[in-house]
Amino acid sequence: MTYFDKFPTTSYVNPDGQRSGVKDTLRRAIFTNESLLQRSNYVEYTIKDGETPDILSQKFFDDPNYNWIILLFNEALDPFYSFPLSTNSLERYVTKKYGNQCLFIGNSDDSVAPFFDSTTSLQEGDSLSTTRREFENIVSGGIEKFNSETKVGRVKYFNTALSQIQLTEQTGVFEKDENLARRKWLLDPFRAKIRKVVAGDQAVHHFETDKGATGGIVLDPLASPPGADNIQTPIHTNGIKYTDTILHNYIENDDGTYVVTNAEYERRVNESKRRIRIPSASVVQDINREFSNIVGNQ
Repeated sequence: MTYFDKFPTTSYVNPDGQRSGVKDTLRRAIFTNESLLQRSNYVEYTIKDGETPDILSQKFFDDPNYNWIILLFNEALDPFYSFPLSTNSLERYVTKKYGNQCLFIGNSDDSVAPFFDSTTSLQEGDSLSTTRREFENIVSGGIEKFNSETKVGRVKYFNTALSQIQLTEQTGVFEKDENLARRKWLLDPFRAKIRKVVAGDQAVHHFETDKGATGGIVLDPLASPPGADNIQTPIHTNGIKYTDTILHNYIENDDGTYVVTNAEYERRVNESKRRIRIPSASVVQDINREFSNIVGNQ
């Protein structure tokens, strides 16, 4: 019997007035800490590439339909992303999430400083394009024109700590030193200078030192590189300027010393899901029986 077969059926009135029987899936059951932590109830297991709850259920219990017990026992509420993705699935996931360019921006006045605009901020879904100047031989300073027909993208997220924009729904290629503009309304004042352009999956997720397979010490991007004791000096402290910071070195000097990319971060997250608990066969039978009694009780 599969997971949803255990839930009772309740009556539901359709918009056309007809009644239908639907499963009452709002019912929930959880394990006590005692049952989860008692070592005699489970063995630890490292999931191999491509193994799914169905495959593990067949492997340990000779029945793929106990997959829900493995998920429930590990408090894995999302059957798609609580378990590690296969190598190919992870690659597709990263491509979908970070498939467009990542922009690192500075102030529109070309000053070498972290991006800051006290009058406005970027929001998810904002439309961005670049600008150009025309008629400079006729009008002093020229007239600003937008490249909306050839170069446009939407904000997937904006990380203020890194002056970083991840694009989505992108058309055209954004380039370093271009002027960036938001097209939210006719007189939208948002302007910035593109200081660095990176493929989304290779852009920095965060900075850290003593990097290992599972991570190291996360660093402050707006502080000096760490000393021998891994201590940083924050910006505007003891004479530290923006040009002395890790973020400046990454954006302006392409220094990747402390970089953990988005792709590496997602790989780590995926790997952290491999160690799970497999309940013993006798416990599985008890769980199956008790769960049926709990959720199936009218």
